[in-house]
Amino acid sequence: MSHAPDTALRRFHSPAVRQSAALDELVREAVFGGPEEREQARWLIWEIGQTAGVRPASIHELYLARGRGEVPPFTTPAINVRVLSYDSARAISLRQQGRLEIFGSAETLAEIARRFGYIFDEAPAPPGTSKPELTAHPLDADRETEIAGMAVLPLALPHGDRTVFGYRMGALAYLTDAKAIPEMVRARLTGLDVLVLNALLPRPHPLHLSIPEAVDAAARIGARRTFLTHLTHDTPHAELAARLPAGIAPAYDGLVIDVGSV
Repeated sequence: MSHAPDTALRRFHSPAVRQSAALDELVREAVFGGPEEREQARWLIWEIGQTAGVRPASIHELYLARGRGEVPPFTTPAINVRVLSYDSARAISLRQQGRLEIFGSAETLAEIARRFGYIFDEAPAPPGTSKPELTAHPLDADRETEIAGMAVLPLALPHGDRTVFGYRMGALAYLTDAKAIPEMVRARLTGLDVLVLNALLPRPHPLHLSIPEAVDAAARIGARRTFLTHLTHDTPHAELAARLPAGIAPAYDGLVIDVGSV
């Protein structure tokens, strides 16, 4: 590693620099720069996070290791996979010196509180330690709520014998855990610029849309662009991209999307 990245890293040790436009520019390089710029920017962002006490919550590397056969099969509650962003939530709580607001269905929030009750209580962390401090806000299906200045519409979707939420935010809809798109929900999805939709496997699955089902649902919804997510290693990215209809593409790590207005 050259001295230039080390010099840049020392510069970002300053909280003032981390809160400046310099970090925005670094993120832009990590996404849009050339190959060497991206690699260096991503290394810097990782190291800056370590210095600031922010730990990545992604299990992407675990998935890759599992695909290579380096990790034996295992199971874990789905709620843990989706919620164990402990260090990220703790870093945000500490940085803003206040509670972090989270939103979701009453059922989901109750399950999180049951498993991680201490992050919702008012008790301070013991001396010398810290913890995430969260405030839960239940949402109602089909009732628009303003969150961070943006109108968010929760949409009830079937997921096996359970009901989960997808969300519409302006010209973007995010439906990533559904087995079907009910007609009532589809009626709420007209005029979309971007649809993010789950598509698990080429074959049917009891909990998730298959890829053919997702393509059919996307055609019925009619968004200008649809990105498929929740995919598996059963379907290589390039092969899937080559056979999808125009306007539908597989999502990928690092994807950045500009969303237009309704």
